[in-house]
Amino acid sequence: MESMFAVELQQGLEREYDIKVTLNDIKNITIGMMKDFEVGKVDEMKCFADEIKICRTKLCKVKFIIPTDAYQRLNNVTTGRPLYFLPPLEGIFASLEALAEKIDRPVIGLNWLKDMEKLGSLKEISKYYTNLMKTLEPKGDYDIFGHFYGALICMKMLKKAPVGRAVIIDMLSEINLDEEMLSDDYLVEMIMAFISKDLPSVMKAKIRRDISSKPDVKSKLEKLTTELKEFCGKSLVSRDLDEILMSSFKRAKLFTTYRLNMKTKFKKMKYNIAEKYMKMNGKILIIKPYDFGEDAKADEITDKIKNAYFLPEQGLEGKLNFETIDATGEEMEAQKTIEKMASSINQYLSKK
Repeated sequence: MESMFAVELQQGLEREYDIKVTLNDIKNITIGMMKDFEVGKVDEMKCFADEIKICRTKLCKVKFIIPTDAYQRLNNVTTGRPLYFLPPLEGIFASLEALAEKIDRPVIGLNWLKDMEKLGSLKEISKYYTNLMKTLEPKGDYDIFGHFYGALICMKMLKKAPVGRAVIIDMLSEINLDEEMLSDDYLVEMIMAFISKDLPSVMKAKIRRDISSKPDVKSKLEKLTTELKEFCGKSLVSRDLDEILMSSFKRAKLFTTYRLNMKTKFKKMKYNIAEKYMKMNGKILIIKPYDFGEDAKADEITDKIKNAYFLPEQGLEGKLNFETIDATGEEMEAQKTIEKMASSINQYLSKK
């Protein structure tokens, strides 16, 4: 849009309909919205403005800063046996803070630090966190939590570290394991999906188009950084955003490579891998969020989860627990899903 027209539209929306958007937001207004607006239909425009406001508020609460301390508190509970959160894909805990706040015991986040970039395998990453836990819980028998790729660290620690109980939120069973997962475009798309999940669909589509035209990973992620900064303005706490996105990409590649290698090894060494799990002392709860409206049987879901984490078909009776949580994917239901997850975790950890 021409700049003069954009200014006039911005002022007209605020003056006539109390719809407040920035000039940068105006660029994302679709032709369809404009046609409706010209004939007096403003509902979609209002909805668009509301979405932007909600998303901008959420993003501006996130601190894109790489921590310098090895761990941090994620809730205000001070009594009880702690639950230790492994870092998610993005390496910061913003996406898990709402869940942590509803856990009825202290929640400690085990941070991903800058000097951990030199760790080149899941084995080395798991060893780092196992050694960290030796300083935090010298007697062992501690409880850990993992989400998405953090779940893989949990599973690795379960086989060797003195874990008491582990809880993971399963997302990996929904991702098909194939070579395409190692492509740069696939991994960049994954990073974008995590970072921009709250953006209005028209904005996500625009960012996706802009990113696809860039020649390499660095320029694609730089474009994503630029778009987020322009969208949020100076309110965005973005000191390490570039580094966080690139670090997330590298971790995604590392974890995806591990899963593909394990898929091949599991076919050849199924018994040996299963034997390691059967020797573990800890217990694990795997929570699976999915839409109960979908046609899926419990046995099929369980089999998919076992395959995703390379678990044995038998031998973990009494140690391995599954629970499904209804999650429709609707924004208004997200809070309920978090509450259900927290309730399941609290109940499981309260058992002797």
